[in-house]
Parts: sequence; C-alpha cells; structure tokens
Amino acid sequence: DASLEQALRGELVRRTMVSLAKSRGLADDPAVTDLLERAREELLLRALVERESKLDPAYPSEKEVKAAYDSGLQSAANVREFHLAQVFVAVPDGAAPEVVAAALVKVAKVQAGLAKADFAQLARDFSEHAESAKQSGDLGFIEETRLLPEVRAALAGAKPGSFVGPVKTAQGLHFFKLLESRSVTIPPLSELHDGIVRALRQQQAAAVARAFVEKTAALCKTRRAAQSSLRYRTVRALANGL
Repeated sequence: DASLEQALRGELVRRTMVSLAKSRGLADDPAVTDLLERAREELLLRALVERESKLDPAYPSEKEVKAAYDSGLQSAANVREFHLAQVFVAVPDGAAPEVVAAALVKVAKVQAGLAKADFAQLARDFSEHAESAKQSGDLGFIEETRLLPEVRAALAGAKPGSFVGPVKTAQGLHFFKLLESRSVTIPPLSELHDGIVRALRQQQAAAVARAFVEKTAALCKTRRAAQSSLRYRTVRALANGL
C-alpha cells in the first residue's frame, strides 16, 4: 500500500533525524532543553485542563438540543436574505484623482444603461468584481447580517426587481439589482442535530475549562495573600520580641 509505505518512510526519516540531533549533542544544549521543558509543561497543562473539563458522555440531552435549535429558529425569524446581482466599480478610499475620474465615467455609463439595458449585460460589460461578472453579476443569496451597513441601509424597503445604487463603500461604488428577498431558511432539526451536539459540547467544555482556570487562579491568589499575612505576622512577632 503506497500510503503505508509513505508513512513508514516518514517515520524512518523522523527517527533518523532525532538520532542525528542527539548524536550532535542537541539534547544537552541548554536552549533546547529549556524549549523541551516548556513544551512538556504546555502538554501537561493541556492534559490537565482537558481532564478537568471532561464532559458527561450524555451531555447534551435531547431537551437541550431542542432548546438550542428553537433558540436558533427564534433568532433567525427576523433575519432576511437577499438574492442580489451587482455591478461594481472599484474606486477605493484615497484613490488618485485619475482613478476617481475614470471610475465616474464608468458609473455614468452604468447609470445610463440601467434604463434601457439588461442588468446582466451591464455586469458583464462593466463590473470589476470578476467572479460575479462571470455570472452576469449574480451574487446569490446573502444574509442581511453579512452585508456592509451602507449596503444594508440602501436595500431597506427595496422591492424585487428594483435597482439600488450607486452605493459607496470603502472599496468603491456598487449598483445592485434585488432579484429576490426571503426569510432565512433553517433546515429541520434532524439535519442539524449532530452539529448542534458538537457545538454545545465544545461550548460547555470551554466554559468548564475556563471555570477551572479561574478557580485555580483564585486559589493561587488566596495562597499568596495567606503567605503574605504569615510573613507579616512573623515580622511583627520578631519586632515585638526585640
């Protein structure tokens, strides 16, 4: 098997290089030993946190999975997504005057063409966003939360089939055609179940690990305070005995 042979060859090369490093005294080099000790400590810390944050295999319950799904449904209830086509003219903030002038000439051509030309043709002819220009300007569906604030504001109240623009962003000027608007569609729980379980377990493990680290930090602080108090009392006792 080629993959097995490659793996064995890789392991052989690794072992050979490790032996070579040892034979040249690198294992005893103070700088290397310091790095090795730091790596060892890091692995120990990770192992400790992972052990302390180990979750019950039964977590989350089906009730918790359903609650997370319902929460996502509620959050998405008021989120819309827009099917957009675009003509983009690049004129970034701070562009040289000649770049701005050339961009404005192109913008004027697009504006003149909106009344009589097919938007898809305008995108193919003028858009400087290469990827969407190849698709006649089609950007597909985009959730409104992913749109730039100025674009989202310009699309507010727009009806399917209408044109919006030019909209100025830091990258340039955008003309949009709103092809369709709809509420975000959430797949059924059966399709998202395993992903929700993984996400909840990751979130819970992170929360437990964070709590463990914070508890350890608080314990260290308490011990330092106790040690400082003990030293203070010892010094006072010695002073009073003089």
